[in-house]
Amino acid sequence: MKKLLLFLYLLLASFISTHAQYNIIVAQDGSGNYTTVQAAFNAVASNSSSRTIIYIKNGTYTEHLTVPSGKNNITVIGESRDGVILSYNLYANTINAATGSTWGFDCASLIIRGSGFYATKITIRNNAGTAAQALAVNIQGDKTIFNDCRFLARQDTWYGGNVRVYSKNCYIEGTTDFIYGAATAFFEGCSLYSYGGTSITAASTESYMPYGLVFNNCNITGASSNITDLGRPWRAYAAVCFMNTSMTNCIKAAGWNDWGNAANQSTARFREYNNSGAGAATGGRVSWMQFLSASEAASYNYLNVLKNTYSSSPTTDNWNPVATINATPAGGAVSSRSAFSTIQAEDYNSMQGVQTETCSEGGLDVSYVDNSDWIRFAGVNFGTGATGVSARVASNTTGGTIKFRIDAAGGTQIGALNVANTGGWQSWVTLTGSVSGVSGVHDLYLSFSGGTGYLFNLNHFVFTAGTARIAASDSAELKVSTEENEVQLFPNPSSDFVTIKTGEYKNAKVLVYDNSGRLVSTSAFSGNQTKVSVSGFAPGIYIIKFNNGRKIITRKFLKQ
Repeated sequence: MKKLLLFLYLLLASFISTHAQYNIIVAQDGSGNYTTVQAAFNAVASNSSSRTIIYIKNGTYTEHLTVPSGKNNITVIGESRDGVILSYNLYANTINAATGSTWGFDCASLIIRGSGFYATKITIRNNAGTAAQALAVNIQGDKTIFNDCRFLARQDTWYGGNVRVYSKNCYIEGTTDFIYGAATAFFEGCSLYSYGGTSITAASTESYMPYGLVFNNCNITGASSNITDLGRPWRAYAAVCFMNTSMTNCIKAAGWNDWGNAANQSTARFREYNNSGAGAATGGRVSWMQFLSASEAASYNYLNVLKNTYSSSPTTDNWNPVATINATPAGGAVSSRSAFSTIQAEDYNSMQGVQTETCSEGGLDVSYVDNSDWIRFAGVNFGTGATGVSARVASNTTGGTIKFRIDAAGGTQIGALNVANTGGWQSWVTLTGSVSGVSGVHDLYLSFSGGTGYLFNLNHFVFTAGTARIAASDSAELKVSTEENEVQLFPNPSSDFVTIKTGEYKNAKVLVYDNSGRLVSTSAFSGNQTKVSVSGFAPGIYIIKFNNGRKIITRKFLKQ
């Protein structure tokens, strides 16, 4: 009987997991909230300061997409990078039937106007072809982030306006000027592929902006040798820098060109540092580009490049896009882990600041913990609620505090443990504390605070569930119902499997109590008949309370 509930609970938990991590789910088969991506964008609340997370299941979504202005802080997570394809097929000179004018930059398959947009594990494609400019993405929203995405088109693939953009581990392909615009954009660990054309970049950086397009630890390949340059200035004061980047011989020896206007040579800010490969050879480079020194290159880190707003009178807001990436579910197949099974600290999904080391109790532990560090565990399932937590810790200093938070590093705190000096970094003790205000599936953050220096080590932790009991007002319902045909259990008794069958299953809930009246499981009922394994139940009598909102029926079940 109890396994009945376990099976139903696992089905429900899977559903909860999906919907707790993501606010909106898009699926072409109708299993989500919407079948189109644009419908999901439109459903997002305007001018929201909190993130709306949209999960897109695999499929090719043929839509001309716009994230409207004011639809801010949208996160898009794909089931898989190559499986989620956002695709359209307009050229820049295609006539917009509604206006009579050409589409121009808005021919892009995805137009981003809202600020704080973040996408991971998706492909954005314009498959119009090679006849003219055909953008995959047009970025007009500040603080846009792409992580592990693909951009597929030919000419003018990737365009950024007067905004800041961070791209990590992305793939971008094209022909002429396939990364262009005024944006201050940092590309970290990206792969660029040239089919051949005048240049890879065409920056139009405003003269008052110190940085334009910055590429670090990237990889450049192409269809053949000597087919393209690193960049040309779309407008005066164009700023582009390639650092620590591998280049094949697809890059011409000159490296850069002035777009046929010698005046651009005195204003263009084209720079390189510590690049490698046949395309990075310095001997043939144009004389008006600059090779940076190590001290000059040091300022070209993403935090410094992106710290100011895009303005002639900028505001320093110290934007950190990596913090957004680390605080976001990783995507992929939806899954969860139980809060009530021991969670090894080193099995975090993302972190800030910590390291791991060999643990004297076996395996690894999380160590070198400083004030403000944190670790994140994706999709932790708290079921119907947790009331306590215990953790295995060690410290050789004054220690600190572990704060258990949900959904963000600074999110709702559900509990805390204070760690004192245990007598050594491998002198382990178990701490216990109370937890409240949490149920369902959440990303769990352990935030660490304390003084200066290393605080403590953490080996593992586990939560404990509540022990709800049958209310006194329900005691009269514990007799066996005489309406035997409404809810049937068979075989009864049983040691392995039990089947529950009813014609009253719609909107029903099933609660299972042990013989002492302790609630041991709860779930929603699904379908009119379910076969459930009960082999994991302890022998004894269990009570099922069946409630469909119209009537309450109880049954007893004997587990042999």
